[in-house]
Amino acid sequence: MKILFVNRLMGIFWGGGESFDYNFAKTLKKMGNEVFILTGKPLFSLPKNKIDLEVFYLSTPYLRGISYKLGNKIPKIPNAIAQLDLIIFEKKAFNWIEKNKDKFDVIQILSLPRLAEEIVNELKKPVVLRFPGPPAEKWDIPVIKRLKDNPLVKYFAAGDTIKYLKEKGIKINNIAQGVNFDLFTKEPSDIRQKYNIKNNEVVLISVGRLISGKGFEFLIDGFNEAIKKVRNLKLIIVGDGVLKSKLEKKVTEFKIQDKVIFAGRINHKELLKYYSAANIFLLLSSYENFSNAVLEAMSCELPIIATNVGGFHLQIRDGINGFLVNYGDLESLKEKIIYLAEDSNIREKMGKLNRQEVIEKYSWEETAKKVISLYEKVKKNRDNNRKALFLIPNLSGGGAERVMSNLLNYFSSEFKVITVFFNNNHVYPLPNDCKVYYLDNDLPRIGFIKKLMRIIYLRNVIKKEKPDVALSFLANLYLISSAIFPRRLNVKLIIAERNTISYILKLSKNKMLKKVLSKTLYKKVDNIIAVSKGVKEDLMKTFNLPPEKIKVIYNPHDIDKIQELSREQIDHHSLVDKKYPVIINVGRLTYQKGQDILLKAFKIVNEKIESRLIILGDGPLLKQLKDLAKELGIENKVDFAGFQKNPFAFIARSDVFVLSSRWEGFPNVLIEAMACGVPVISTDCPSGPNEVIEHGVNGILVPIEIDKLAENIIWIITNVEFSKRIARIGQESVRKYDKFKIFEDYLKVIQE
Repeated sequence: MKILFVNRLMGIFWGGGESFDYNFAKTLKKMGNEVFILTGKPLFSLPKNKIDLEVFYLSTPYLRGISYKLGNKIPKIPNAIAQLDLIIFEKKAFNWIEKNKDKFDVIQILSLPRLAEEIVNELKKPVVLRFPGPPAEKWDIPVIKRLKDNPLVKYFAAGDTIKYLKEKGIKINNIAQGVNFDLFTKEPSDIRQKYNIKNNEVVLISVGRLISGKGFEFLIDGFNEAIKKVRNLKLIIVGDGVLKSKLEKKVTEFKIQDKVIFAGRINHKELLKYYSAANIFLLLSSYENFSNAVLEAMSCELPIIATNVGGFHLQIRDGINGFLVNYGDLESLKEKIIYLAEDSNIREKMGKLNRQEVIEKYSWEETAKKVISLYEKVKKNRDNNRKALFLIPNLSGGGAERVMSNLLNYFSSEFKVITVFFNNNHVYPLPNDCKVYYLDNDLPRIGFIKKLMRIIYLRNVIKKEKPDVALSFLANLYLISSAIFPRRLNVKLIIAERNTISYILKLSKNKMLKKVLSKTLYKKVDNIIAVSKGVKEDLMKTFNLPPEKIKVIYNPHDIDKIQELSREQIDHHSLVDKKYPVIINVGRLTYQKGQDILLKAFKIVNEKIESRLIILGDGPLLKQLKDLAKELGIENKVDFAGFQKNPFAFIARSDVFVLSSRWEGFPNVLIEAMACGVPVISTDCPSGPNEVIEHGVNGILVPIEIDKLAENIIWIITNVEFSKRIARIGQESVRKYDKFKIFEDYLKVIQE
């Protein structure tokens, strides 16, 4: 792959962002990629840093240096100057990239979202943006939000930036930088000899640009206090910047010139010698996101003292591998310096732990693998060749169909979506830009021939469209058969198992044949998505499948939308002019859903408390259930209200929701009822209800027994305070099933 890094400062100054890009680019090159750097250099002089990669330099005025000198003396002016510096560079960079765009597959940019937006919109080139710290609220966040749904852009960062961007609703990949622990390993050093440092002197070291915000004044103040107690201290400051003369003046005023060494700018590879000569590393910035220098010092077996800001807490466990002090807390800083200076055993223990932690967690190779996956995603999007095929009989009014509709609308921005249905009996919407196939058009009605023709037609669609991945709901055997016979097509196969398969097989004709066939075919797929832990366990037991093949992903729910719809007005006599408690059930009228159990339980309830029952849904057992209601003498108190596009308005105005199923895969309607803020009762059937309901806390679980169900319905109706409490807790508890988290889980499985 050909990768262009865009870094504003690599030819001018060297900081954490530049260090990351350099080391990461070297790693990518070592892995066989072609890597190029586009960076700025001073307007009238040669580049400040030698870079042993292929580099293209843009001569631009370095205005940021002026902003550093101004500091906070003139409000708002420094930021405006810094932005002008970036705008000038971005303009030159875009013009250069426009001329050379065909030379690169992917462009990685260090924190320049405006440039990224222009590249993806104008040049249609894929971009990966890295943020070394939180982007500017005023300048950057609006651009990032505009870009967040663009398939040609991916973001990554580490440390405090992850939390910051997620709070703003921006999806970002958490990828920490690596450290070259083969290079940064403690070794004999001549630095002590160079600066005449005695063997018994404890050396403190800090590395960074000498600019405001990096905490060097705080460091010198703390060092000055500590040296009054521990005289055998030395401080080495590595770096250069606009505050150097001010810091030197402070050292002179404290009369500690013989104790403080300003080493200036040091070649990155030479830093090892300084780390190896030191005993303690300090970084006391007013803010840091996730520090490269800290990782390098940790790799060189140094204990760390840092300020308790930004992402330092992710690197340093206070009192374990170093210490965190509040910025400006001079007394605390002095104490920590003295403590480490006086105890060589603690220093050694912390240093060894840091080295081990760096090796285990911060490999450049692992970082590269994660970022390369982002490159591959945006590159594939650019090629407009990322196709996903979704198979389901139709989008009629069921839970699985609603989930598929939501997934299709979500994935239409991630993939070129191909939908395949048996027929067009749809209730739920399709995305506007998806391609649609119907398998049953002009097919014969004879069952076996019809099924065989569906498989043949589906295989033809897969061969024609060449999707990268195919996912099926409620038609799993069709998808697998069409993709593997007579030979396996080059498509990743994912099936979503939405029910307890062992119960389905028990009720099937030729159940042994179906079990053998299903077991054989299920082993051919790449991944299985189970809608609950119970469904996963049942699949493993029934088909002897390995657990790693099966991923549990609960059904997605648009909780905010459900609650919005629940507030809509409805016209139903039992709910508008409510005289009696109302019990509600929603589901297809089938043996599985157990409405016959509910009717018998309702008869017992109604004998003790005058009440009403509403059943929403259609299905093959409608007449049979109506006959049962009449037989039980409750036909005038039960309303079979049919399928409703907005069941939530009915649920929200009822007194209790009851799920009476004999088995489930994962009960969508239970989540939806809880989101509507009503108390829920469910049979403790396999699988799913006991993963949603914590009995007595956010709902009630009962055995599949008529008397127990009736008893608990009466309890809920008559105990108002208890009902309100479990309804409130239930409503709060279903937030974890919100659609965006679930969609991301689906996306991970599809992209693995």
